[in-house]
Amino acid sequence: MQRNTKYPFVMATVLLVFMIAPLYAQHESISTRQKIEELLNRADQISEPSKARPLYKEALELGLTSSNPEAQIHAYTKLGLIDFMEDDNNGAIKNASRALRVYEEYDRPELNIVGANNLMSMALEKFGAYSDAIHHRKQSLKWQKTYPDLVRDKLAAFYSLNSIGKLYMELGQYDSSLYYFQLSVGELKEPQLRRQGSVYNNIGLVYTKMQQSDSAQNAFNFALFSFESIENKSRTDSFMIAVVRGNLADCLPDSSKLKEKYYLKDIEGSLRTGNAGNAVFTYNDLADYLIRTGQYAKAETTLKKSLLLQDSIRQQTPDSRIECYRLLTSLYIHTGKEDLALENAEKLWQLQDSLYGRKARNNFVSILTTYRLNEIENELTIEHIEGEKKKAEIEVLNKENRIARLRYTMLIVGSVLVVIVLLLLVLKIRSDAKRKAREKELRNRLLRMELEYNSDRLNKSVLSLSRKKEFAEELIQRISAMKDMNPSDRNALRLFVLNELEIDESIIRLEKDIHEVGEELISKLRMKFPNLSENDIRLLGFIKMELSNKQIAEIRNISPQSVKIAKNRLRKKLNIEAGGDFEALLSD
Repeated sequence: MQRNTKYPFVMATVLLVFMIAPLYAQHESISTRQKIEELLNRADQISEPSKARPLYKEALELGLTSSNPEAQIHAYTKLGLIDFMEDDNNGAIKNASRALRVYEEYDRPELNIVGANNLMSMALEKFGAYSDAIHHRKQSLKWQKTYPDLVRDKLAAFYSLNSIGKLYMELGQYDSSLYYFQLSVGELKEPQLRRQGSVYNNIGLVYTKMQQSDSAQNAFNFALFSFESIENKSRTDSFMIAVVRGNLADCLPDSSKLKEKYYLKDIEGSLRTGNAGNAVFTYNDLADYLIRTGQYAKAETTLKKSLLLQDSIRQQTPDSRIECYRLLTSLYIHTGKEDLALENAEKLWQLQDSLYGRKARNNFVSILTTYRLNEIENELTIEHIEGEKKKAEIEVLNKENRIARLRYTMLIVGSVLVVIVLLLLVLKIRSDAKRKAREKELRNRLLRMELEYNSDRLNKSVLSLSRKKEFAEELIQRISAMKDMNPSDRNALRLFVLNELEIDESIIRLEKDIHEVGEELISKLRMKFPNLSENDIRLLGFIKMELSNKQIAEIRNISPQSVKIAKNRLRKKLNIEAGGDFEALLSD
């Protein structure tokens, strides 16, 4: 009987395939991981962001393909940091969000997410979203306390605590700020003069805000001692010594002989280290002190130096120039030079109007549209990320299928495909639910950021008006006391000043009304009238607020007649007879 020699050969071949296939897959996985690590190490060593970006992107693509969460988090965080360094704050937030999303999707709490949270905090701080920035810094701190053995930088907790203290100081929550600054000092296990001086300078600033002068002076003196004790001082150390002296001067009483000396030391040190912007602020503080103490000639010379220095700076700070004009106006009022006082007051009002006047109001009206466009862009970005991730998952599954064809029969392959289809359906359902929840959270966060920004800008406008009122009242008193002026001219000038104040008050009332209406009314109108244009919706919002044609014209920078024409066109679109009102449509 002849034996079949093909059967053992076939069985041996199948067995060999079963043994080699897992080894091949494992080798491929190790090779990909090594390539990712090599790309990330090379990119981390490059100092130029433009050259490092392509390497991080390549590492990210491999990390997505091989489902490597460490590589994805690392690459997203570094790409976001490059965006932040290039002043692309939106890009930084997007990449930090992607890194945090990767962390949430993998059930591995030990994944290092400190960098992504810190990046998100820095980007949100630039937007003025201090509360959200604090949340992300606290998330970093929580991870550092949970996994201390995985933290490479032993001062990481110090940096986190110090940053949280600064953010609370921005929010005006000084007790919390002081608490975290004191905790950060406790993280310095050994003498760290530079960091110690920086923290105590911040503590002194907090005490200054809390009007606790003695505690502030003690903190500033300790900070000054720390910086002066550094043996090999850097340029930054010398600048900080100047800054601390200026801060110390702020909290000294006006009777102290050291006050003017410290201000001058601050100015000298700032100019020597190339920090002209800080010198400008200190010039203004010194001039304010000199005016308070009746040293008017010195004050005038100091303010002229401040203006000359500001003219030499490429990127001027409008707030410093506004403060300079305000101090000059006050100085000339005290010295009885009314003409010069009026001249500087006019410069002050013009600069304030350019910053907070009609252009600012127009920007305020259009800001909702800007945020809406950013929201749409974020939604498209999220969809793109989900699509890329699904492509990566499909590629991984295809590789697994190719290996499985060598190991299993057609029946098992068919079963696997059925399972894959079911798995994709489940993943899609879960992904859609997560996406919707995140979109809602992002919209709410952006709305909070917008409302905080609008409130802050409105508060500045109110503060500016309050200062102008004080100046106007004093100016009116001085005008009334002028005996040589014609009474009719005196009354005309007095009415002009009061009229200017009344115009500013009406503008701020309009801004408050617009702020109170906010996004909610515009969203409701858009849902109710989906076929109307953006301008039509905004006009309906103003009508709902019961603003007059003149007020609407002033906000939109058009004539009252143009407002009437726009209303007539809107009536035609809504099938309202000519001359009819909109009350019935807006009553719901």
